[in-house]
Amino acid sequence: MGNKKNKFAFGIFQDGLTIKIAELVSIDNSIKILRLSKTELSAPLYPKVTDTIQEEFAALEDLKKEAEPNLDELKEIHELDELELPGTIDEEKITAGPDIEMSEVVPDFGKEEVPSGLNDLQILLQTFPLEKGKIAINANDEQVSYYQFDSAFATTKLDKKLREELLSKDEIKSKNYSMDYIINPNETGLAFVHRGRFELLDAIQDLNTIISREKYVFSHIDTNELALMNLIRNCYEFPPEDYVTVLYMGIDYIVGIVLRDNNHIKTFPIIITETDPEKKRMAIYSKIILEQDISNTPITQHVILAGENVSNEDVDFFQKKGFYWDPPKRLELSGIEIVEGEDERLNAERIAQYAIPISLAWKVLDPKNTSFFPSNLLPAKIIESQKYFKIAWHGFLVLAAIFYFALSGTIKNLELKQAIVNIQSDINKVQTELRHTRRMIEQVNEVKANMDILQRNIQKVQNIIGTKNQWHYILKDFSYTLRNNKLTWIDQMVSFNDYFAISGYTTRRRNIIELAKLFRNSTIKQIIANEIESVPIWYFDVDFGYPDPEEVARLSKIRKMPDLPRAFEPYKYASPEMEITQDEITIIYNNIIIDYFAGNVQNALNQFNKFIADYPDHIRAYNAKYFVGECQYRLGNMATAIGIFKEIIDLKGSKTPDALMMLGNSYAGISDQANAEYYWDKLINSYPENSLAKLARYRLDQLRG
Repeated sequence: MGNKKNKFAFGIFQDGLTIKIAELVSIDNSIKILRLSKTELSAPLYPKVTDTIQEEFAALEDLKKEAEPNLDELKEIHELDELELPGTIDEEKITAGPDIEMSEVVPDFGKEEVPSGLNDLQILLQTFPLEKGKIAINANDEQVSYYQFDSAFATTKLDKKLREELLSKDEIKSKNYSMDYIINPNETGLAFVHRGRFELLDAIQDLNTIISREKYVFSHIDTNELALMNLIRNCYEFPPEDYVTVLYMGIDYIVGIVLRDNNHIKTFPIIITETDPEKKRMAIYSKIILEQDISNTPITQHVILAGENVSNEDVDFFQKKGFYWDPPKRLELSGIEIVEGEDERLNAERIAQYAIPISLAWKVLDPKNTSFFPSNLLPAKIIESQKYFKIAWHGFLVLAAIFYFALSGTIKNLELKQAIVNIQSDINKVQTELRHTRRMIEQVNEVKANMDILQRNIQKVQNIIGTKNQWHYILKDFSYTLRNNKLTWIDQMVSFNDYFAISGYTTRRRNIIELAKLFRNSTIKQIIANEIESVPIWYFDVDFGYPDPEEVARLSKIRKMPDLPRAFEPYKYASPEMEITQDEITIIYNNIIIDYFAGNVQNALNQFNKFIADYPDHIRAYNAKYFVGECQYRLGNMATAIGIFKEIIDLKGSKTPDALMMLGNSYAGISDQANAEYYWDKLINSYPENSLAKLARYRLDQLRG
């Protein structure tokens, strides 16, 4: 027998074919992690309908016939019904009782073992005492739809409005869904709807009777997104104006979640096709940077990493990429402990991998914690079936007496009636599943036939059109462009399977950039400067991706290209002493900045140094000098970076606050705490209104503990 003061909770999380369990315990109001475990399913929990389903249903029909009740036994039951025994149980109450649940799964009467996926889950579950505590599980992310709403929508009768807005009449009528929502302090919110069955919940219920005689108790079902946000709200404190991104890198579930002041801002799923770890990390990093640019939100101020694929190598990779504020960190839990003796096995890396099941179980043990979102997708019928009532002590005596007399006179009657109920229940299950399967087969065949027709029609159109529209569109745009740029001409055009390339000449380099903007996925391969009779001429090579044929058909009706800058003014010839303009120098500088923020630090460093040498008097030379210092810092050359930042401070320009911040970072990087504190304090005192002063205060608090 366990300690009565101890409360157990189990968080169960499914990611693809991986099942994870976290077992937590509350001992004297202290929450601890007991055990973490996982398994890989050899097959889905409930395989989809196959071509052999009809044979299985035929076998089930034979079993139904064998299970039909004997008429003599029914006659005996009828005679027993006429006896007025104390405590006789009503047949209707037996049929409708809460202990007899109608499972949606068709039992496999022809086999003694459960299907392979359930068998793997059973092996994992039976190693945990699930009957001792409450269970929380995650919702399948593929079945969950998210909807954001603004403060104007979040008024009275929100439940009804969301149901009418997000669900069809058929869905509301069928009740085959679960819905909930969260509301931010500014009355904006996030609604989420789970459609279809909870396969993981059904599987655990089906295995309950096999593993334990005691009925499992379920606490809640949360989405993966809410489970991760609950951890951040409970374990971290960030300035309310800062953006925090939780990057979860699981097996099938990879996502970024952005919060601000502990409230949900946005979620962006990350779809990765790469299998090589290094390429996979680079693809995730590129997606974060792209999402930040698209949303125009500084989502990389604080990045927390969690999930199956957050190894030490992953953490090192993202830290070396260098986000502008804090380096990315692996998820760490505060307010929760590890059972003594398990410290080495349950290391920080493993804790981050089990973030979601730990969050699910933690919420069970701390129901009054307001940092947890009060959400629950657990079906209402499960919640109602788990409710219990309380009676006084004398009520128990009365019930015991009634039970004693009823039991002595109705055992045989109960056994016979229960057998009939079980047989009828099995027959109803088979009939229901058979009707459902037939409808599914008909729908699948209809969809398949329609898809075949559509595919044949698309292929016919593609065979007729080919790439004619694409090349018409390409040549038309080139002709229009060259008409407006008399001194820019194409020397050669070559087509390949995936792209086409052009080479040509121009008297103005800026026109090369305008040409590169004509089509998507363009790359300027090279630019070579020459002179013809003292007039500068540039030779260039540019590669382009083919435009999408369907997009071409649409744009050919509505696109009108803007006039491009002309290479010369009317009736004026280009000057032989033509020099590069200030705008073009700015473009060169901006291209170096783009290269720097794309992570090509060494190349950017070389280009910044060349820019300073080529244009020492340009207004951007000062900024280029500062970014040389940042490049040296990111490459680990702290001494060189410190010297450059001190030169920037001596110049007393607009980059002085940035240089003070980076001097503190550089000295902190070589463990010189005194100098780091000195420059951060100087930044706070000299520029208290600058946005970097907040970051300096945050770094000082971390450094001083």
